[in-house]
Amino acid sequence: MDDSATSAGSGVMAACARSAAADIGFAAHRPIDAGEPLAEGGGRFVAAPHALTSWAIAAGPGRVCIYARADRLPRGGVGERARQLHAQGLIRLRGQRRTDGGLLEYLAERTGLSFAAAKAVPDEAGLSPDGRMLLDLLVALADAGERCPCDRALSAMLGFKHGHRAGTLMSELRTRGLIETRSLAASAPGAMPEKLRVVRIRETGAETWAPEGCER
Repeated sequence: MDDSATSAGSGVMAACARSAAADIGFAAHRPIDAGEPLAEGGGRFVAAPHALTSWAIAAGPGRVCIYARADRLPRGGVGERARQLHAQGLIRLRGQRRTDGGLLEYLAERTGLSFAAAKAVPDEAGLSPDGRMLLDLLVALADAGERCPCDRALSAMLGFKHGHRAGTLMSELRTRGLIETRSLAASAPGAMPEKLRVVRIRETGAETWAPEGCER
């Protein structure tokens, strides 16, 4: 894996992995691992869908997470993502348990199935598991303001066998209207022009990093 993949991966981990204390006290953007200290305390939260996928990628078999704590789970969002991962065989839905404060906790357990062996079940947007993984990664990069790596680096980060796989999936995401991409060129005096791909997430409007002094 090249340096750009390593750097981008570190940024995604920083964006998706906040401290348990911060997540429990306020609105969370990632699931809470059931083994974390104080996991059973705190108020309501609903994890971001892409964060549940990130947790499933990193978690070992048998790990359990709390992906929401609420009066009821909103339609779509992380609930739909949990059902998708369950249909793929990647997690088991453990149902709900009620907290002392009367809220419902929604739990998921990681199975031993690898993402490479997951069932090819289209998600709510009709995306394949690989397409969903790439979109989740791009969402995390954009939310963190990280640079979008090249296709080969993206493929390496996601464990694809072929370096061009991410590029093929990127075209699918554009066709479905889920992302927009544009190319920029650095215009620093005396420097070789550097092409840079900027990805915009249509649903949120967030974009991956673009330096100052760039033009189309």
